[in-house]
Amino acid sequence: MSNMVGEYRPVIVGGSAIGNFLAYKLTQKGLKPIVIEEDTEIGNPVQCTGLVSEKIKGFEPLPKEVVKNSLKSARIHFPDGESMDIKGSALVIDREKFDNFWAEKAKEGGADYLLGERLIKFVVADIVYAKTTKRKFKTDIIIGCDGPMSFVRRHFGLFYKTVPAVQAISNYRAEDESKTHVYLGSKYTDYPFSWVVPEGKTVSRIGMFVKDDINKRLDDFLEHLGATPIKRQAGMVPIGKPKQSAFSNAILVGDAACQTKASTGGGLVTGMICAEVAANAIAEAYEKLDFSESFLLREYDHKWRKKIVNDLVLAFKARKVLDRFDDSDLNDMYVLAEAHTKLIEKHGDMDFYSNIYERLKKSSDFKYFFAKKILKHPGILFDYLS
Repeated sequence: MSNMVGEYRPVIVGGSAIGNFLAYKLTQKGLKPIVIEEDTEIGNPVQCTGLVSEKIKGFEPLPKEVVKNSLKSARIHFPDGESMDIKGSALVIDREKFDNFWAEKAKEGGADYLLGERLIKFVVADIVYAKTTKRKFKTDIIIGCDGPMSFVRRHFGLFYKTVPAVQAISNYRAEDESKTHVYLGSKYTDYPFSWVVPEGKTVSRIGMFVKDDINKRLDDFLEHLGATPIKRQAGMVPIGKPKQSAFSNAILVGDAACQTKASTGGGLVTGMICAEVAANAIAEAYEKLDFSESFLLREYDHKWRKKIVNDLVLAFKARKVLDRFDDSDLNDMYVLAEAHTKLIEKHGDMDFYSNIYERLKKSSDFKYFFAKKILKHPGILFDYLS
């Protein structure tokens, strides 16, 4: 890596989807980043449901083998047994192939990958001096794309609450392979939803957010559905309002920056939007030879916030409200949602909630619903205002 060190190339820590996509975008700017990934191969282990909106196609056309299934609706199951269908399209992707797709494009553009190597130390003094489990290096900028437990972020004293999510790739015959299922309520998980995402007619991804008794709760859910697990997967989701994401000679992108929807844990589309902003900022930093905190805050942190932070904060508030709801509150949501099904289908967006929220909050039944819930759970008002 001596020649790599001498060139002070941008270094990305983390070779998952966001890190690989950013590496590719940097190569399009004429830069040749180095990606350090602690695992020995790209795309493993998988720590994602792989359910994404159609917006994912807007970044670049995806190969057919990356998309496992196309969904046309979601059935929401409420604790009392009621259910409702919401029309809306989404994709089920193969995360391993998705991650590798961007990594290969990055390599074609001149990016280098150091696999099976972990960052263990770095200091910033005009440039970045760093050490991995295999070598020492210098760089002008270090980019933390290293997930919810980010080493790069923790170096700057920033921490987020995390919640575990588990799922099992399972043998399960879907009644309708174009429909995902969301189960609300405490019967299966201590966070109010579980999911069944079909890959096809006979295989589904079945999982949940859960804080306690992780394996037992997932096993109980699988047994209830009559599903047989093939392979289990687990990951952590950062929960919180995004904090500072740019520092002298360093930035954070993706889960490391909490650019993730706290409500569902989804972060591919939001992370990739931020990665595009990051690529522009880093390219400009190299042009101007300015890697200062003030420059990176202005050109990266402030610009990505302008695009998506309001929706991320809204998703965080939604999660805090749902955390307070019991099963009776969730059942009451059925009546509210059923009354506004057409509005939800027309204006709902699985990535950005602000449009549908602004429309719903004008309705009298929505105001009445939340007034009742605030009387029952006064903390909701604090959650909303904080």
